[in-house]
Amino acid sequence: MPNHDLDHDAPPSRRAKIIFAVLVGIVVLATVSSMATSIVLYLKSV
Repeated sequence: MPNHDLDHDAPPSRRAKIIFAVLVGIVVLATVSSMATSIVLYLKSV
């Protein structure tokens, strides 16, 4: 199985996955917060 080869590199790949997940989470949170801000401003203007 290819997964066993990845398991030998467990610490670096796990750290990379965690860093990638954190970056994706930051981007998603920034996008959602900016969308929410624009929606709130739009509702206030209307």
